[in-house]
Amino acid sequence: MVRYAFAAVVMLTLAVLLGACSPIPAVAPTAAPVATETAAEAGGKLVIYSGRSEPLLKPVVDAFRAANPGVDVLLKAGSNSELANALLEERGNPQADLFITTELVTIQSLAAEGVLD
Repeated sequence: MVRYAFAAVVMLTLAVLLGACSPIPAVAPTAAPVATETAAEAGGKLVIYSGRSEPLLKPVVDAFRAANPGVDVLLKAGSNSELANALLEERGNPQADLFITTELVTIQSLAAEGVLD
């Protein structure tokens, strides 16, 4: 009986590991401009706060600008804590349309404060 339980645990573990190692299907890129109508309706301006360095985001911003030439993109890069504090200060009059960070704790704190609503 113990032998069968052990075999079942091993099989389950292998199934989970194999499932986690399977490749993620590729998503075909769309040829249409991203959010052109929405950005244009919002005044044609997109303000991005980024905790990532500007050189890392520049290719993405440049691609967005090329696909959406009527949208003025402003990128404000800085430390995650600096930008999170700016978002807290701007709570009554938000300036950023998008906040990019890799810090989960920062996002959780801002969400708990209601800043991301």
